[in-house]
Amino acid sequence: TTEIYLWGNGWNICQDEGDNVVFEVDAEGNVVGTGSCEAWPDVYPMNFTGSADSEGRISGTLATEIYIDTSGSKEPYEFDFLGVVSDEGVEISWDDAVQFDYWEMKVDGAAWAD
Repeated sequence: TTEIYLWGNGWNICQDEGDNVVFEVDAEGNVVGTGSCEAWPDVYPMNFTGSADSEGRISGTLATEIYIDTSGSKEPYEFDFLGVVSDEGVEISWDDAVQFDYWEMKVDGAAWAD
């Protein structure tokens, strides 16, 4: 499941609450994941890469595209994430912002999978 919050508000833009993210952790601790957030009529693709340490702490990068104007223009952005891997699954979160010319848009969220 994925949650994304834009502009610092408390509204999750992801409308599909289903299983829309998948993570894989290999024996060396490499973490990869893919997913999407559907916010009609927009879709935010997500690619996660990172690593887990022996304690199960994860750090890495989320690559996605953010809509930058009302005409549908998108730009690629990357956000650092932190999380944990355990017997129950993988859970990560991020809290960052996108810088535009004269303003910034807060972008935070979380993703988790069994």
